[in-house]
Amino acid sequence: MKACQDYEVLLTLHAAGALAPAEQAQVRAHLDTCAACQGEARRTAGVLSQVALPPVSALEEARQQALPRQVVSRWRREQVQRAVRLRNVGALMASAAAVMLVLTMTLPGRTSFRSGALSTEAMPLSETETLFEQWASADPLQDELDMTLGDDEAAWMDGEADLASDELLFLP
Repeated sequence: MKACQDYEVLLTLHAAGALAPAEQAQVRAHLDTCAACQGEARRTAGVLSQVALPPVSALEEARQQALPRQVVSRWRREQVQRAVRLRNVGALMASAAAVMLVLTMTLPGRTSFRSGALSTEAMPLSETETLFEQWASADPLQDELDMTLGDDEAAWMDGEADLASDELLFLP
């Protein structure tokens, strides 16, 4: 005999113990009246009993309970190692910068930044005042622009240039 089509899935769930109480009562009531479904329920229960997992041993239970602590401790250890690496790299970079600064300041041959202090005592006072006045009235940026820019570039710097949007957003 073949089991009822309406109850095939419910019989499998009943054998696995995965039915809600209302459905379980419905399946039990049907099993009391249908011999074919009773046989199918016995076969399904037999198959499921063969594939069931063995009970968890004490060692497996201890490992499962210790697993969260092991994961957290390993994560913390990795975080500490990462922080130590970052600190060491930062210290190495800082010491390399300090060495570069010291070497830059002490290497021979680069005297442009170590020239002696300017002395105005050797020059007469009037010449010093003349040099100061020339320096104060000079506009080195304007002089530099006047020497390097062409007419169209000077117009651009003055804000007189009128560019189209396609000239501003030129894509190769």
